Amino acid sequence: MLNLGDTYRHGTGTHLRVIISDPAKFPDELVVVNMSSQRSWQDQSCVLHSSDHPFIDHETVIYYQKAMVHTAKQIHEFFTRGSIQFEECASAELLAKILKGAELSDRLPIGIRSILETQGAIPTT
Repeated sequence: MLNLGDTYRHGTGTHLRVIISDPAKFPDELVVVNMSSQRSWQDQSCVLHSSDHPFIDHETVIYYQKAMVHTAKQIHEFFTRGSIQFEECASAELLAKILKGAELSDRLPIGIRSILETQGAIPTT
């Protein structure tokens, strides 16, 4: 069963993804964001450090412009096929930091923002 804050990566990929919608409440519309190495041109709304999650070993950002929506069923199918590997769940503090960044980001796609607002994950703008 999936949980809010679950993390995974595709295959041997280096980008960790985080489920920031509650699968128990919204199994058909899960917003997933991924982490990426920090670069000066990237959105700086949520900068993460090694102390934020065991997977992080250098300064990292949430790549909001590439946020996506999956269903719980799709994520389970990815796992069953062996195309994703689950990692340690995001802490409540990390999840709050990611959601605050989503609220602040001007690069979060409008459709994703609308989903998060409707779900009550971020305030309505």
